[in-house]
Amino acid sequence: STEQAERRKKTVLGLQNEGINFLRSRVLDLFSKAIRETNPELVNKMWNSIQKFPVEGLAQITLGMALRPDRTGLLPQITVPTLVVCGEEDTVSTPAEMRDIAGSIPHAEFNLIPRAGHLSPLEQPELVNALIRKFIVSLGTA
Repeated sequence: STEQAERRKKTVLGLQNEGINFLRSRVLDLFSKAIRETNPELVNKMWNSIQKFPVEGLAQITLGMALRPDRTGLLPQITVPTLVVCGEEDTVSTPAEMRDIAGSIPHAEFNLIPRAGHLSPLEQPELVNALIRKFIVSLGTA
């Protein structure tokens, strides 16, 4: 969305002006409240990992995401089985947005992951992996 692109451009400016610590609150916001409270080790591990990246590299990746064209109009053309997974507390790719995406893809399956934010595979790995396994089995390829 235009709003998300503008947010990412502000992030680029924040990184360039303030450095890596500008991202601290944004990294925390990637996780659900429950995970921040019950698994601070996971949150700290992610933050420590991000701090190892060069600031300019993170800024350029973020700018690239801000400048990419909207491809949502292509979603109805997807003809392969599709699994869409979203954390119930995801503030980056919200459940409403992800439901819309899944609804635009013919025969897509949508799953909402409880107690998860934007990083649901890290926050709820057993549940996400089980959903992926079930989806693969439903394809008859496993």
